[in-house]
Amino acid sequence: MRKIYDLRNDKEFVKGVQTASLHASDYGLQTGLYGVLGSDDWWKAIEKGDIPIKIQEGILSRLEGYHKAIDPMERFFIKSADKETEWLIPGNRWDDYVVGRRMLLHYVIQRRKNKLFLQDNQESKIIVGIWMQEFDGYIWSDAWVLLSIEAAAYKTPATITDIKIYGDALNHAWFEDKELTHGFRKLLEDGLIRWEDEKVALTEDAQQIIAVIREPRRSFIREIEALCKVFNIQPLEQTS
Repeated sequence: MRKIYDLRNDKEFVKGVQTASLHASDYGLQTGLYGVLGSDDWWKAIEKGDIPIKIQEGILSRLEGYHKAIDPMERFFIKSADKETEWLIPGNRWDDYVVGRRMLLHYVIQRRKNKLFLQDNQESKIIVGIWMQEFDGYIWSDAWVLLSIEAAAYKTPATITDIKIYGDALNHAWFEDKELTHGFRKLLEDGLIRWEDEKVALTEDAQQIIAVIREPRRSFIREIEALCKVFNIQPLEQTS
């Protein structure tokens, strides 16, 4: 995974929180035994475990608030199992967030001076670090292979013949051997498929990715386009 956010580097946010925490009477964070957020003592407390790091991991399911004048707060949502959690995007780097990829968050709980509107507690989740899954070396046919496996292995692991048949039904074309070989290799390397007695099945990670890009239900071409974004496939590769 690639680290896309580090609180240590978000100097503007840290400075704003420190100023509010030290000088404002009704907003900002409470300062306690470990000093103000972002101070040397605060980071030492995290390193020693006095301020515990909490972890949230799952699939980036959606983004909201981008380019909306009435809602400038940019948010992302992480889906893990059947639970979806909401987070504010820190650092203003919207382009780093790709729906369908796995994310890992490290955060800490800090207490606010005041209660937020319509919230019963004074706890804030402060993101310390964010990591985003990366995919390299994928080509357009790999996305086709993944959707064909998903269709063929809907109830039980699929044979290669089944995958070819469903691939033809989806894309009105027959897989070349090199396309299947490349797709199987890449998907296996990244833990998205598994082999069971010469049959293929999707892993839970792959099922989550497809579930996310399929909300709302899309055509095959739109699902391929969404997977191309997930797998970092350049648009020109579709025609190569």
